[in-house]
Amino acid sequence: MRNHYRRFILIVLLPVLLLLPAGAANWLFLENTGELTTIEDVVARQQNDGGLYGTAIHPNDYAYKLALLAARQPEIVAIGSSRVLQFRQSQFTRPFVNLGRTINYPAEAVKLVEDMLAISTPRVVLFGIDHYWLNPAFTTAPDFRTHDLRGGRLTPDALITPVRWLVEGRLSFATYRAFLEDNIPTAPDDAPLIGVRAILDGAGFGPDGSWYYDHTIFGRRAAEDPRFRDTLRRISTGSAQFRYGTEIDRSRLADLRQAISRLEEAGVQVVTFVPPMASLVRQEIRQRPQSYAYEAPARAAIARLNADHLDLLEGTSIGIPDCEYVDGFHVGEVGSMRILRELSGLPDQRLAAFIDRAALTQSIAAAAGRASVDIGFRRDGETEGDFLELGCQKSALPGHPEASEGP
Repeated sequence: MRNHYRRFILIVLLPVLLLLPAGAANWLFLENTGELTTIEDVVARQQNDGGLYGTAIHPNDYAYKLALLAARQPEIVAIGSSRVLQFRQSQFTRPFVNLGRTINYPAEAVKLVEDMLAISTPRVVLFGIDHYWLNPAFTTAPDFRTHDLRGGRLTPDALITPVRWLVEGRLSFATYRAFLEDNIPTAPDDAPLIGVRAILDGAGFGPDGSWYYDHTIFGRRAAEDPRFRDTLRRISTGSAQFRYGTEIDRSRLADLRQAISRLEEAGVQVVTFVPPMASLVRQEIRQRPQSYAYEAPARAAIARLNADHLDLLEGTSIGIPDCEYVDGFHVGEVGSMRILRELSGLPDQRLAAFIDRAALTQSIAAAAGRASVDIGFRRDGETEGDFLELGCQKSALPGHPEASEGP
C-alpha cells in the first residue's frame, strides 16, 4: 500500500512541486511589469507621473477608462470605439479624457452614458459613431461581460502566459530574466511603462486615455495593414467591420438616440461624427454598392440624430491623406486634429471654446502627412517611416531632435 502512495506522489505531486519555482517566477514577472497592478493604482500613477499603460493580459478597457474619468473629472470627453482614440489632451485647452474603445455597438453606448454620468458630467462629449454599427450583419456582443473586468488579479491563465510567450518566441530569455530582476525600462522622460505591451512594444494608453501606436509607427513591430491589405481583405470577404448588408437595424438606431438624449438631458453638448476611412478603402467599398447598400441609409439616419453632426467617412473631404492613417480605418493623430478643427466650426460654440484653432492649424501644417505628433514615448534614433508602404514622405517635426534623424 505504501508503494502505491509513493507512486502517487511521484506521478502526481512531483511535477506540481517542480512547477512551483516556475510559477513563482512567472508571478514575479507579472508583478514587476505591472500586470498585477490594480487599475486604480495604474490611473493614480499615470496622473502623478505620466507614462503608458498597455496590458497584455487583462481585457479591462471599460473599467480602466471609467477610473480615468473619475480621476480626471474632465470638461470634455471623447466616446466611441477605437476609431476615436487619437484625440489627446494636448489638442484641448480644458481638461479632457478619451473614453475610446468603450463603445463597440449601440447598446453599449447607452450603458456607457449611464455609467459615465454616474461618475462625472462633462460639458461637451465628442461621440464618434461607426456607421457599420447599424448593419444587422455586424456582430454585437450579447452582454457586457467584460465591463467588470478590472485586471490586477492573478488567474491560472495569466500565471502560465509568460512561459507561453517564451515558447512562442514573443519573449526572449534575456528579457524574461531582466524583468524578474525588476530591470524595467522607462519612457524617455523617465515616465513609467506599465504592462507588458507598454514595456515591450510601446503600445498603450496615455494618462488622458488616448492610445499610442508607437510599435507600428516607429517600426518596432511589423505593420499590421501595409498598403491596407488586411482592410481590403475584409472588404473582399465581407468580414469584421466590413460585413455586407442592405438594411439598417432600427433598434440599434434607437439605442444611439437614447444615449444622445440622455446626455442632452444632463446638460451636455453632444457633437457627433462618423469617423473617416482611407480613400483607397472607400474606393474599394464604392465598387460594391449592392454589398454595402446599408451605408447610405445608415449615414442619413445617424445625421438626423443630432444637430451638431458631421459625416467625415470620406476623409478626403477635410484633407486627410492616406498617409495620415494607422491602418485602413483608424486615422492617426494629425487626421484627428483635422477632425477636431472641423467639429469646432459647427454652430454651437461651446466646443470652439475648448480649442485653440490657430495652434491646432499650426500643428497640422507642421505635421501634415504623419500619423503621429506626440512622440513623447519615441525611443532614441526612431523616426516615423512609411510603415503603410504607400510611398509616404514623412516630414520631421520642426524643433524636435527627430528632425536630425528623419529622412
